[in-house]
Amino acid sequence: MADTNPLPGWRGGDGNAAYLDKTLKFGEIETQLNESTNFGFLLGLVGQGILTAVLFYMVCAVIGLFLLVVAGVVGLLWFVVSGFLSVALFWVVVLFARVPEPIAEWRVLLAERYGRRESVYHGIRQVLHTRGYPVRVEEQEGRMILRENTYSVYISVFAYGSSLYLGWMMWRSRRGYQFIGQYLRDMMQGIQGRNQVEWQMLRSERARALREAAHIACREGLAVALADTTPPVPPAQLTGPQPSYGSGIPGPVLGGYGPPGTGTPAVLPQMPTTPPQGPYGGGTMGGPGRPG
Repeated sequence: MADTNPLPGWRGGDGNAAYLDKTLKFGEIETQLNESTNFGFLLGLVGQGILTAVLFYMVCAVIGLFLLVVAGVVGLLWFVVSGFLSVALFWVVVLFARVPEPIAEWRVLLAERYGRRESVYHGIRQVLHTRGYPVRVEEQEGRMILRENTYSVYISVFAYGSSLYLGWMMWRSRRGYQFIGQYLRDMMQGIQGRNQVEWQMLRSERARALREAAHIACREGLAVALADTTPPVPPAQLTGPQPSYGSGIPGPVLGGYGPPGTGTPAVLPQMPTTPPQGPYGGGTMGGPGRPG
């Protein structure tokens, strides 16, 4: 099916020209890619660990009181063991708690392209392979995942009705020990005079490159979906059994808009050929009080 409305900036199908039209313009510096952390965030992480450890110890204390009444020495031993377990749980939460951070997203819904999913994924894989981007490519639950260091890009392509959804989301995921290490590095770089905001932004350039690589790959997939002329397979919801309009379900009005009915059309009532007899007598002027 040919597109009657070309994409804005799409010069005769030249996706590179449309992409450069957008990227040649300068913009403000994006600070959400800054990887630096602050002491307040670390305090929140420590507070989360303390809360988890205290709740765990309170539950263990209830069990310990019961054991203290029943078994005596065993209850005391339980309190000691629970204390060590609470401290260990505190450090597990502080060091290994994972904190996801949203970075950016992009999505588009292509009309009448529901059968292009595999061809779009193939185009994205080909771009990633031929251009040698230093990313790990994984596939989980029908999604493609690009990973580099602490960054992950989730690419999704699926049919939505008769349209095709194509989009990506970029996240940064770090654990507690990584935040602590980043804070210590920031302190050392601050002593050296290399922790100003411009240096912080320069350290995020690889994350920017990953974001552009994911966007370019999806843009190539978009071009594949628009250029593919293979007749798509109708989606399952359009090829399944349709309701029968002859079994109590009202059918469509003849001449109206929408899909035609599949059931037997209703029989229209026929007009009588002779006038009905009046209830108070016959004749053409039959009626109450009027002789025939």
